[in-house]
Amino acid sequence: MVLTILRLMEPHTLHSSSNSLNSLNSLQICNDTDFQISMKILKVLLQHAACVFRQLPQTNTTSATQNTNPKMALFQALPAQFDRAKYLEIAAKLQIPESTANKQIARFINAGLLVRQTHGSYTKKCEY
Repeated sequence: MVLTILRLMEPHTLHSSSNSLNSLNSLQICNDTDFQISMKILKVLLQHAACVFRQLPQTNTTSATQNTNPKMALFQALPAQFDRAKYLEIAAKLQIPESTANKQIARFINAGLLVRQTHGSYTKKCEY
């Protein structure tokens, strides 16, 4: 939505001050281009946040980490490179069912957090 408002405020779209005020006061709908740009920005920010989080020092298990979302606990427990057997082993330790672990690995891949190297072989992705 911010991109849509910024687009309305671009010099080539402002013909007069009254037109610009009317445009900003009326209902604005985010166009597909602005939405796709926002999704790409979000994907990059998610990748960067995951990379920064992985670089934080490891701490002992506390009550705060015991309440971690199981999906994030799975991602955090994964090594930099792993295979299907390894992520299923980690999921079992976290009491995550195999089917849920498989779905979550697919979600991590779609979000750009993991890269499938070969069938059953994965790497955590960190872009800078």
